Amino acid sequence: MQELTEEEIQSLYAWIDEIPLSRPKRNITRDFSDGVATAEIIRHFIPKLVDLHNYPPANAVAQKLYNWNTLSQKAFRKLSYLVSEDVINGIVQNKPGYIEYLLFQLRQKIEAYLSKRAKDPTKTSQTNLTSPYDQTNPPPLPHPNQQVSGQGSGGVDAFGGYGELGSHPGMASPPTHQSSTQELSPYEKDQMILELQDTIQILQLKVDKLEELLVLKDRRIDDL
Repeated sequence: MQELTEEEIQSLYAWIDEIPLSRPKRNITRDFSDGVATAEIIRHFIPKLVDLHNYPPANAVAQKLYNWNTLSQKAFRKLSYLVSEDVINGIVQNKPGYIEYLLFQLRQKIEAYLSKRAKDPTKTSQTNLTSPYDQTNPPPLPHPNQQVSGQGSGGVDAFGGYGELGSHPGMASPPTHQSSTQELSPYEKDQMILELQDTIQILQLKVDKLEELLVLKDRRIDDL
């Protein structure tokens, strides 16, 4: 997982600021910790994937984890997005940098989903049915009635919108991949496969667009 650049962070904040959310935008680390705002973002672009009644606002870590587990099972899997437990735990404990990383990846997943659906709606539904993610259930997160460790603190304050802050001194690096000397679990292997498949998908979309431009260019040359 790569650490986001300043340009990527500012672009992400600008993207979020364009989306209407039910809460005032003050501190992205705290605002998104219970999964509700993330559910609202997905619903904004793909309404059928999210029922907001499934995501009650929460302060307790256990309920936050339950919300994120619901989001993973009901929405992320439809986007072929597999989020590690480390990232989820970092978000619910208000660790700086984790929610930015997740939203950056989620934005790419949403754009890829919408692009594929616009290009071939029938292909999108078929792909969802045969996605490797649908065949791999991530470890379930605890139900709210289970005991979970307490919250942390920190984050980036940005009143009225996340894009108004110019620097991020408290930004922490997102979690990195395990050392190559450590054996990866099946869950982590599935995540790596999905990330590679997503990269291939994005590159293929770019190739398709370039091919379309070449065809148009050839037609214009023929018309001359």
